[in-house]
Amino acid sequence: PTGPLNREVKSSGSAVNGFCGDDTRFETIGWDVEVLKAFTSPAFVWGSDGHDAPWPSTCFISKEITDAIGYMVPPVLRRGFFDVAWVSLARLTRTEKVVPCMFRHDNSAGDPKSANFKPSHQVPPRVIAEDEANFNYWLANDAKRDAQKIRRAIYL
Repeated sequence: PTGPLNREVKSSGSAVNGFCGDDTRFETIGWDVEVLKAFTSPAFVWGSDGHDAPWPSTCFISKEITDAIGYMVPPVLRRGFFDVAWVSLARLTRTEKVVPCMFRHDNSAGDPKSANFKPSHQVPPRVIAEDEANFNYWLANDAKRDAQKIRRAIYL
């Protein structure tokens, strides 16, 4: 989904763009108000997804940020590591904002105790391995450059 997502973000006229999986459940009433309130300055915004610490399985990003780097998800990725890239960039640029909302990432289809249970998004292990290698390359070679582009755009 990286290509279509990045193309849409580039052409978007919205001040904020979000990534929400088809298996995301918005469990907090008024989540949209909380997200918008967080954008007092350009930021990466997320809430809790049911894990021990808030994590961006659902993420909202200021247009200034995506315009600065030219993408929402590093183009080298195909299916995974989006969340780790967002955390990396947000922390490198000090633009991480966490809202008190639950965006549960329900990556299952049906009852996991059922004999017929199958995860809804089976990604071939080869694709995950390729994304991991590509993420590690991006982190080592491009993440700091992309963070610098963000800082130049938002801290002028």
